[in-house]
Amino acid sequence: MVHYLSDVYTGPQFLDSGPLDVVRQQLTAPDPPAGMKATRSGVNILVNAMFEEKAREPGIDIFITHDSVLAVFVGYLLRSIPDGDSWPMFLGGALLWKSDDVFMLGWRGALTRVELPR
Repeated sequence: MVHYLSDVYTGPQFLDSGPLDVVRQQLTAPDPPAGMKATRSGVNILVNAMFEEKAREPGIDIFITHDSVLAVFVGYLLRSIPDGDSWPMFLGGALLWKSDDVFMLGWRGALTRVELPR
């Protein structure tokens, strides 16, 4: 899993607090919630999968995930904390691409240059 180390801890957190609160904790707390990887580490796993060697051939790769994972990914890259209005919509998505040496994120009609974790 990208952000989760143990469902024993994360399952109850999501049920008790709700996904919005867990995502906010991932993006604001100095340490990850119990049973979760550091947010930077999880985002790095996704970025590496998207831009690994075999994915560099011309074309479009589509990654499908849960809304909470997308909310953390976009929130981390945009340095923003989602609220109810900015939460990923059902079947919503984000576009991440590299143009020359610049990474761009398309999210909710806006294009933003982003810095990726290293």
